[in-house]
Amino acid sequence: MVQDFLQCPLLLENIAYYLPPNGRDDYSEADFLRELVSQSGCQLLLDVENLRINCDNHGGDPWALLGGLPIPAVTEIHVAGGEQVQGDGTVLSVDTHSRDPGKQARTLFAFACARFPDAIRILEWDADLPSLSELVRTAQSLESAV
Repeated sequence: MVQDFLQCPLLLENIAYYLPPNGRDDYSEADFLRELVSQSGCQLLLDVENLRINCDNHGGDPWALLGGLPIPAVTEIHVAGGEQVQGDGTVLSVDTHSRDPGKQARTLFAFACARFPDAIRILEWDADLPSLSELVRTAQSLESAV
């Protein structure tokens, strides 16, 4: 096992995916993450915006997904802002890390922080950066909502 070789636990992130898993409509993202933790002993980096995007794009209940994750496994929580992209008559939510987290991401983040109180919390913002003072205000408002 890689973790045995490294002598430390792996921290794996739930990703945003834009195509549905092929042939696995019966296997939810929460099922996959629980099984991943159970079989590998890894820890989870919970990206709240990725979770929200996946539920927006593919259906699903983000609250149920959060409620189904094993509490000891979630050691880090990220939140970011994404965008909605239009094309071919559909709207797709995309993880861009280029906006202030929206209302739903903020609410999910607060819930996740309450459910996983020992997890490290991080605001991600990688593109279209605002001023440093705006970043600090955003981080402070996220933290005050916890």
